[in-house]
Amino acid sequence: YTRSPSSSTIIPVAAPAPPRSETPSAREPTQAAPPPSAVSGIKKGYARVESSNVTLGYIGNALINNEWCTVVATKSDAVVFEFLPVPGTIRFQRDQEALAVQSHYVNLNLTAGSRSFCALFKGSEAKKSTVYQWGGPRMHNLWSIADGNKISAHWPTDEGGKWALEPVVYTVDKRLYMTVDGAAFVKGAEEEFYKRAILRWEKA
Repeated sequence: YTRSPSSSTIIPVAAPAPPRSETPSAREPTQAAPPPSAVSGIKKGYARVESSNVTLGYIGNALINNEWCTVVATKSDAVVFEFLPVPGTIRFQRDQEALAVQSHYVNLNLTAGSRSFCALFKGSEAKKSTVYQWGGPRMHNLWSIADGNKISAHWPTDEGGKWALEPVVYTVDKRLYMTVDGAAFVKGAEEEFYKRAILRWEKA
């Protein structure tokens, strides 16, 4: 007889699935990364100077002896600042130098009626120049912004508290003082040349 050849066994194999088509509607929505300023809390803006509800101008790029801050009339000449809520620093955006307060005295008399004063300078203690031979310290981590965008500098007291300094503008050359008591400072000086002021943050 003739033997029939044995038939081979074939095991069916499933065909590979076609690549999944991913339509835009099936994708997870992609959110844009927030800008660095939003992550770090840095604010960018100008420091507007007001007196008796009238805008005198802005803290400007013009500095007396490359250090003492002054008021300029137009925003085009104003400094663009960056504010860091922690540690309470305002810095010049252009070169990252600090906006600092320099005391004229070794021990600032932080009492009502005091005529003690400081100046508003560019540069932290490490950048202190020798132009002004003042005995007091220079501080830059003392800024806050609150109450209608009011910019405040709080000087530490011996008791562990803080004293809010008040800006005063010398109208002859527009330099900015930071005083313990603005009314007392102006009254003891040539009043017609000095104006008590408020600094306000204006978004750039």
